[in-house]
Amino acid sequence: MTDVAVENVNALVEQEGQARSENAREEKRLYRDLFDSVGEGIFQTDLEGRYLIVNPAFASILGFEMDELLEGNISTWQSHLPEDVIQEFQRGILERGELREKVINFARPDGSEVWAELSFSVRRSEDGSPLGYEGVVREISDRVRYERRLEALHQHASELVIAANIEEIAELTFKTIEWVLGFQGGDFNLKEGDKLRAIYSKGVDLKEHVNLPLDGPGVIVRTFTTKESQLIHDTREDDDYVEVILDDGGHSLSELAVPVVVDGEVEAVINLENERLNAFTTQDQRLLEIFAEHVASAMGRLREMERLKKSEEKFRQLLEESMDAVVVLVGTNIVYANKRLAELHGFIMPWEIIGRDCLELIAEKDREMVKTRALGRQKGEEQSTRYEFSVLRIDGATVDIEANVSFIEYEGRPASLAFIRNITDRKKMEKELREYTDRLEEMVKERTAMLREAERMAAIGELAAMVGHDLRNPLTGIMGAAYYLRKRYGSSGDDETLKMLEIIEHDIKYSDKIISDLLDYSKNINLDPSKTDPRSLVREALDQVKIPENVAVFDLTSDGPAIEVDDQMIKRVFVNLITNACDAMPAGGELIIESQRTRGAVEISFTDTGNGIPEEIIADIWRPLFTTKAKGMGFGLSICKRILESHGGSISVVSRPEEGTTFTVRLPYT
Repeated sequence: MTDVAVENVNALVEQEGQARSENAREEKRLYRDLFDSVGEGIFQTDLEGRYLIVNPAFASILGFEMDELLEGNISTWQSHLPEDVIQEFQRGILERGELREKVINFARPDGSEVWAELSFSVRRSEDGSPLGYEGVVREISDRVRYERRLEALHQHASELVIAANIEEIAELTFKTIEWVLGFQGGDFNLKEGDKLRAIYSKGVDLKEHVNLPLDGPGVIVRTFTTKESQLIHDTREDDDYVEVILDDGGHSLSELAVPVVVDGEVEAVINLENERLNAFTTQDQRLLEIFAEHVASAMGRLREMERLKKSEEKFRQLLEESMDAVVVLVGTNIVYANKRLAELHGFIMPWEIIGRDCLELIAEKDREMVKTRALGRQKGEEQSTRYEFSVLRIDGATVDIEANVSFIEYEGRPASLAFIRNITDRKKMEKELREYTDRLEEMVKERTAMLREAERMAAIGELAAMVGHDLRNPLTGIMGAAYYLRKRYGSSGDDETLKMLEIIEHDIKYSDKIISDLLDYSKNINLDPSKTDPRSLVREALDQVKIPENVAVFDLTSDGPAIEVDDQMIKRVFVNLITNACDAMPAGGELIIESQRTRGAVEISFTDTGNGIPEEIIADIWRPLFTTKAKGMGFGLSICKRILESHGGSISVVSRPEEGTTFTVRLPYT
């Protein structure tokens, strides 16, 4: 490459570098302009708190000069914060590395205050190590001022609800207005005849202006006659202005007056004065008009109360003659009670309970409910108007009552009016009716089950009669034929023939038993009682059962007490239970039979060591035609149950899987 070419290349490179530098400087300037013009305060510091960058908005919001901040450190403005706020900052940084949207009331160096919202965090490098701190601060004084005004309006409305007279309304209103607007003087003027009388004033010397003729001059009079608010930026330019002197000796240069309209008519005027020009804004005017609406509502309430007071005597007479107990509560205190309420609680005269807290006379379980509803209703909350609870008498007894409650104003205060009725007898009748209804339903269910069972038994009875008649005759023929064969071939010594004859005879007896069970279950049980004892019955039953060789029987029954039963039927029950126990122990085991005397009855228990009865079928074992055996019709336990119940006794079972079963027979004795 030639020297000329090299020089050209170097020149191009130098020009390109200069262009990049110019662009970088322009971008830096634009960034700086943006940083300096943003409305939110922004700052960064090193780990020692020395400022690296600060924008003008940050210094302006906190009331410092830029140089003052840059020459100092973060403690320059933090020293203007309360100690608890500083500690909260430190905890936030140590525990979370940041503090978000903390609202603070900051005292500027010049003595003024500003509400600000501060976000503060640790600034870190790419590897996560701390480099310093950074944050953003926003001025929110207007937002806080707006929120405080809303809060003041709400508080004002709440306070006026309990104001007892117009003077109290005026005082409460000016107290709130002063906190919100910070006026220098003002007065509350009430219409009385053909004048406006200042019933309350603060910060002004009214002297001769306490009474203003409605046909005379003045901004206040003009507000009354026009029914419109008057916003005067310079009183010197208003021909109607009547000069007043402020308490500090100054002259009012700004005035704001708004009418208080009740039922379409102006009843009062709220007036504010200030020695500064343009001291009041249209926003102040709207705020004062809202105050005037609250006052109008309170004045309307007082007017209605006055009307009610005029008919109070008639109202009281009506309540005294009421058939219901009547009570008026302010809060939860009893301020009125008629004689019937006193009698309800066991007192003689109403004055014995007036002044008490009603919660003392309410059952403890209902006190919180009554308190919540009474206080909530008097605060204007929606509450049930009818409910039931229990009250206390002086003797400690409780009375069920029904209360119909409504909201009223009593002597200028929110209150609850309740008409109370004793419903103890009604509740008792309702309870008895519910219990009777429940019993009736159970009786219907039981009766229905009995009818169904009766229908079922009738069907079984018909079946039994048919089967018994149709099977007994052929069984008799088979039995005769078997007898003939045994006589003819029994002496032949043919073992096979004898075995076949035994099978035939056994099955004939078994079939005959099934027929007998059917007939026994379907027919009525007629008892032939005689005196005996548990031991005799058990021994005779054991004699009728062929006990397997691998089953050991332990008879531990006693010979007392004497019982009067149909011994044949009870033995049949015992035979059935002993047979079932042996069948339940095919691999052998033990059968323990015991008896014990209980109150009014003797209990005989049959306990085997068999496999037990599955829990899911225990309830079914008493049903006819239910069986778990390969052979059988399932009538054994059903017949046992019927026999025992016909004696006034019972049978129950307890079974443990793989451990055994215990059937307990209970028979009465005299």
